[in-house]
Amino acid sequence: NGIDFLEIKNLKIVNSSGSTLVQGVRFSNGANYNVLDSCTVDLSGMSTTSVPEGAYLSFASNNTSLKTTTSSHNGIGNVIKNNIFTTSSSNSPGPAFGILDQQGTSTYASTSSGNSFLNNKIYNVYSVGIFAKYVNSEQFVGNEISREKASSNSLLDTSMIGVFISDAYVTSGSNLDSIRLIRALR
Repeated sequence: NGIDFLEIKNLKIVNSSGSTLVQGVRFSNGANYNVLDSCTVDLSGMSTTSVPEGAYLSFASNNTSLKTTTSSHNGIGNVIKNNIFTTSSSNSPGPAFGILDQQGTSTYASTSSGNSFLNNKIYNVYSVGIFAKYVNSEQFVGNEISREKASSNSLLDTSMIGVFISDAYVTSGSNLDSIRLIRALR
């Protein structure tokens, strides 16, 4: 909640909550210039029967309704790289979102959010691999979205989306490159 200049590296984060709103890491309220590098985020308590709403990683203003918006950015200048986002629970659908990057509705047109998402692996996501809205100058490079660890019994949204970007400003620093979808519809 608003933390700045924190670097987390080589850490395994396990959230064993069975809540449909479970999250691994959440940035909010102006969490700026942080680094999450080479970590594993495991949502191990996800149920096999409930439709999930959470995220492995989110830039979200509201903890109980991830897509609720605010007028100011949740975080700028953050680097999310070389991470593994997964669930170790058998037959788990994963959270609704792999990465949810939602910034300020009033500030995105004039203020760069400039977050970078580099070389991350997102496994077992229920609905959207990468969701970005109200962003400016984001970079999504070398990320992989896969359901190869999901079983045939894992729930799957009937309209699964690999990458969703809306209300975004693209500048010379923006980049959407080399995103791999592996066995996305299983």
